[in-house]
Amino acid sequence: DNFKDFYEPTITHENLTGILTTNFDGQFIFKGDSFLRNEMRVRTDVKLEKGGIYNYQPVQDMAKYLPGVDNLDKLDFKTINSQIFIFKDAVYVPKTLIISNKLDAEAFGMKSLGEDYSYHIEVFLSDILTGKSKKLIEKQDEIGDDISKAGRKGILLKSYSIGRKSGNGLDNKGDREKMQNKIKASESLLDVRFLPQIVNYNTGVYTK
Repeated sequence: DNFKDFYEPTITHENLTGILTTNFDGQFIFKGDSFLRNEMRVRTDVKLEKGGIYNYQPVQDMAKYLPGVDNLDKLDFKTINSQIFIFKDAVYVPKTLIISNKLDAEAFGMKSLGEDYSYHIEVFLSDILTGKSKKLIEKQDEIGDDISKAGRKGILLKSYSIGRKSGNGLDNKGDREKMQNKIKASESLLDVRFLPQIVNYNTGVYTK
């Protein structure tokens, strides 16, 4: 709730559960009493396990484009691994594999610290048409997530709200490439402007 002073999140603890482990490096600059959002720099390695996504509108909106899926009000997942980063005024999600009970998907996109967002998702068709097989779930448990994409064809979807334009539905190659290029460009600038390996995190509080 404290973050509401800076932005209104669209996803909260009410929409997301799980066991979270992460490595986190960040730079936050204050000028007087003002937090400079455009100067924020964050890098993370995030792993979220044994959780779920509940009643999250961008996900729910995609259900009508997936034959054989009644709703996506509740999506339990096995694991999500991502290298999320924040640059200037937006949170970026590079390509991230989502292993869930109903289907597997690969997602990427961005969410501004305002109201804008743009998510691009590839949902694997075999899961939609036949449901996830017990055999595939067992392989994922035994071998790991790397086999989840191999040889599997997906349906491309998007959900976005940019300025006064919003919508969801089938995705296209041009919009996907545009977002991927934006993520790459922002990450390249972050690499240049934020070098956590040279930051000294010692505050000196306990120094005698």
